[in-house]
Order: sequence, then C-alpha cells, then structure tokens
Amino acid sequence: MLTNRNPFEGGQVPQATPCKCCQSLADIAGVVDFSRSGADAIAQVRATGQPMFPTSSVTTKVDPYLGWPIYYYRCRNCSFTFTRAFDAWDQEMFARYIYNEDYVRHDPEYLTRHLENAHFLIPLIGHARPDIRILDYGSGLGLLEAELKRQGFPHVESFDPFTCATRPSGHFDFITCIEVFEHAPDPVAMMDDISTFLTPNIGAVLFSTLCCPKSVIDAGIASWWYCAPRNGHVSFYTPESLALLADARSLRYRQITDYRHLMYQSSKTDWLSGFV
Repeated sequence: MLTNRNPFEGGQVPQATPCKCCQSLADIAGVVDFSRSGADAIAQVRATGQPMFPTSSVTTKVDPYLGWPIYYYRCRNCSFTFTRAFDAWDQEMFARYIYNEDYVRHDPEYLTRHLENAHFLIPLIGHARPDIRILDYGSGLGLLEAELKRQGFPHVESFDPFTCATRPSGHFDFITCIEVFEHAPDPVAMMDDISTFLTPNIGAVLFSTLCCPKSVIDAGIASWWYCAPRNGHVSFYTPESLALLADARSLRYRQITDYRHLMYQSSKTDWLSGFV
C-alpha cells in the first residue's frame, strides 16, 4: 500500500520548514492528493475546448483519489514552492509510482515536445551547428538529441540522472533542461550537477518550467493544473528563486517567456545573441 513517505515522524508534516532554495522558512501553502495528474488537465481541455494557460485551474478528475495528501510549502523569502513528501524516495520508488509505464498517459506531450523545442532552438543557435556542444539534461528517451542531430547538429548528447548510469564526459556550451526543474526534489543538487557540465566562462542553460506566482497560491494550489504530483511535479519556482540559484553559481538569469528561462555565464558569446 502506498503511504506518505515524508521524512517526519507519524506522517505529520510541520507547519514550516526550511526552503530548499534559500533556507528561509517556508509555510504550508496547500495540499493536493497524489492522484492529481496531467490526465486531469487533458480531460478538461477535451471536455471544454479551452486550453490551459500558465495559471489555469483544473476541476476535472480522472483517476480516483488515493487518500495520500501531498503538502506544498511556500518560502517567505524567495517564494519557491515545494513538497517534502518525496525527499526520502529513491530511484526505485520514483520508477514504480511515477515514471512507470502509465506515465505517458499523464504527460502525452512527453513524446512530442522535443519537436517544439527543436523548432524554437534552431533559428537561434543554428548558425553554431558545426562547433557548439549540446547536452540535453533530463533527456528521458533522448528524443531532442535525435531531432537536433537530424537537423545537422553533430555534437549533441543526452543525460538523464534518473536512468543513465554513465555520465557524459567533458563540458558543454549549451545545456537544455526541458520540463526538468519541476521534477527535482533537490533543486540545489540539480543545479550543482548541471553546473559541472558547463563550459567555463561561456556555458549556458536553457530550461522550461512554469513559475508559480502568488495568484496561484491565493486561488489554491490544489486547483492549479501544473501542480500534479502524479506527474512528479514537486518544485515550483519564481524568478526570484531561480535568480538565487543562478547567482550562487556565478550565473546570470533571464526569464524568456512564461515557461522558458536562461542561465548563462557571458552575454558576449555570439550564439547567445538570440537569447540576451
């Protein structure tokens, strides 16, 4: 039987806990059943014909409630929003309950979003094809690597810390993290790991994740379509929390769109001109 594997005795969570990004105190911001998933949002879009916007709410429920409450906290300082319910999980637990054969039902774009991201990237960095070294971090099935190589980028590799036993060697000029940040139960460890792959002085990280503004908390995080623990969505950022993570590693931060972001070491790199 699936139980609440949070690190606190008796399954009771504290009212406040240190923020995972800045260590300031974070307070309980809401609670959602583990069964909340992307399938709920997909069903609502199909039923209403209305798309999901960054802060949209979802009221549709597909799978039955499991009775497993996932508490989310909101930092008083940087407004990073997160849960500790998965802190004690190992890779086997994630593979059994989240990244299993049923995962694609909750995130069907998992099999197609590499095309959208390749089409976004090619006009911006296509001129650097012969030389730029690219790493797709949190790559899943390696679909973005395959598409970029098909589009003429010879130096592309994939790495997923959940599934890859062998780490890539060397440094990379450009690292992509597509829908990865929200899956990281330890954002500091994730950023430290990503940083080890960056080419000194010129490396950059392009990533996608939706930020969690105060309006989402005010409306109730349990109704936010992106708050989907069944999908593995455990961490929600703000521009302030992302800037703190970047600054701690001597990186600059820029928000490009509602869900695309960049961390970079130098704005003088030619192939970054389309981003900064």
